[in-house]
Amino acid sequence: MINTNSIKCALVIVILGVFVTSPALAQSFTADQIKDVIKQFGAYDYAGDPTPTNTIENIVRFIQDKPQLRAVTERQMIALLESDATIRAKQFVCHQLWIIATDKSVAVLEKMLLEIDTAEMACYALRTHPSDAATRVLREALSRVDDQTKIRILNSLGDRKDTACVGQLIDLLESENADVAEAAAISLGTIGTEKGVDAIEKARATASGKMHVILTRAWLRCAEYYAQNNRMRDALAIYETLFDESESLPVRRSALVSALNTGHTYAVKLMIAAIEQDDPMLRAAGIANSSLLKGPEVTRKLISAIETAESNTQVLLVEALGRRDGPLVKDAVTAAAGSKEVDVRIAAYDVLAHVGDASSAALLCNALNQNPTRRQVDTILACLRRMSADGADRVIVEALNRTDAPVKSLLIRVISDRRYRPAAEMLYGYTGDKNPAVAKAALRAIGSLGNYQGVPNLIDVVLESPNETVAEEAVRAIIAITRRGERRATRDERRETRDVGELILGRLEKVDSAAGRCSLMRVLAAAPGEDSLKWLQAASKDRNARVRDCAVRTLADYPEATAARILLDIFETTQNKAHRILALRGCIRLCKTTDISAEKAVKLCRQAMQEAATVPEEKLILSALAEVVHPEALQITLDAMERPAVKTEASLAVIALAEKVAATDPAAASAGAEKILGDSTLSELHPRARQVIDAIKKAALLR
Repeated sequence: MINTNSIKCALVIVILGVFVTSPALAQSFTADQIKDVIKQFGAYDYAGDPTPTNTIENIVRFIQDKPQLRAVTERQMIALLESDATIRAKQFVCHQLWIIATDKSVAVLEKMLLEIDTAEMACYALRTHPSDAATRVLREALSRVDDQTKIRILNSLGDRKDTACVGQLIDLLESENADVAEAAAISLGTIGTEKGVDAIEKARATASGKMHVILTRAWLRCAEYYAQNNRMRDALAIYETLFDESESLPVRRSALVSALNTGHTYAVKLMIAAIEQDDPMLRAAGIANSSLLKGPEVTRKLISAIETAESNTQVLLVEALGRRDGPLVKDAVTAAAGSKEVDVRIAAYDVLAHVGDASSAALLCNALNQNPTRRQVDTILACLRRMSADGADRVIVEALNRTDAPVKSLLIRVISDRRYRPAAEMLYGYTGDKNPAVAKAALRAIGSLGNYQGVPNLIDVVLESPNETVAEEAVRAIIAITRRGERRATRDERRETRDVGELILGRLEKVDSAAGRCSLMRVLAAAPGEDSLKWLQAASKDRNARVRDCAVRTLADYPEATAARILLDIFETTQNKAHRILALRGCIRLCKTTDISAEKAVKLCRQAMQEAATVPEEKLILSALAEVVHPEALQITLDAMERPAVKTEASLAVIALAEKVAATDPAAASAGAEKILGDSTLSELHPRARQVIDAIKKAALLR
């Protein structure tokens, strides 16, 4: 026999499917359509197709601002609930009545509330129903339903804050069913009337075990009710009672935090009591939440507590002060910075970075001279870097003259990190410090903060410093200043970059030592220009091997395309293997990264390939050709495929170029792809080759 419900469900899906799929009805429904849809929905039984429920939801959305259609929909849903519709259909409709129901739905929902099979869905529909009638129905049903439904109703009445049911809830506190008693207690606490609060307090006094815990939660809710209604004394009286030592630790902490969250001055008493507790968790909770209480009285209490507290608590108190405002805070934290306890000092340093003034910066600088631990040093430096107090930069600079070499290096680094540019001129005085660490720190800072005007001084350091590492740092500083100027946009600043090049070239003409010439010529890569390039080209042929080596290395790093031809010449003529590979790499880099035209790049690569003497050299050239979009580049790589030693690299270049030129030179691209497909050893490249050919054929069909 065919299942009747299955036939009905299938019919519903067909009918509702028309409404969902029809473009004309996708966003709107008529009264007749709504009636028909809801009537047919009565056969719904969780079919696999979501169309029926989606249609009902679309209707509910559509009628929100249409009172007449809304009334039609509610009437049809009531009729469905009163019919022999499936339980699942009724359940879904109740979920929709939760959104649109009026008092007209209350009667049918009341009947459903008293039936075991439909009580849960009726509760759902009534839960946020806005009418007094719904509240009355829920209240009156309490004595007529099973315990499970009773719990649902109790939760709803609590959410609705129904004061009329308080007497019933008090009676249910003594229910034999513990879950019912719990729901009654929590709802009483949520409603929060005087009568309910008294009942909870009395019941809690004699309760034990789980019920005592439940009633405690309910009493905390009563306190919240008082606080929300600005009855702070009543709320804090409950919190104070629950903070008593006779209560469990979690309860005491909840009462404490809740009291402090009121922000009321009455809560200060509990905060002080918490700080004086032996239990570390309560102390920490009281101190951490003290920021919720405003006013100087609280600040004074926290400060006075520091004097007698243990070091761990002192740390928490200092941190709490850092979250407060007022003139008392800085002085108290400054005093804590002189503590014998390292952890307290570190906490104070952190707070001073936030609340301190210029004198606090001086304190932190002085602390670096007092043999601090590594952890203290790291904290102090971090604090100095982020301190925003007026005059802090000037104080840090002044402290340089009063410190030993190790601290000087640290403070110079701080000045650099703070980007305090006015300090640059003063830092030049430390570039000749007898301690190399100080000199190098100053040079690194100058590289970040200095400008073109200081470059002559840096050149002097390069040429005159007896310490090679210091001279090296001076070179880096010149390069940093030059490159920073090169990145700027103004004409004057770009001119400064060229001036650096002219300045370096002028000094190079007067330097006899190979070491000095090598140090200075490295700057020329950061200040490119025609004269710089000519000088480096000449130096690459110098009689001194050290000068030649430095010139080739500098040219290999040169940023402008004009160096490519010089590097290729060195590659072709030098007998030095290291210089040969350096020159080739530099030339290839310029082909890839500068505005060299494809025609010029392929010409350079072709000449280099003709001069290549080793497989690594050929592979390097092929890597450049793979990025040159030019027919000749493709031909060179195709020819290279014939040489087994570089076949793999050449094949990768061929397919890359074929992909690039497929649109502009389909014949060459097709030849390259076919070459790849014709070689069975290159099977991993065949998919890419086929894509190239397919793309060319598709383009041809479109033309």
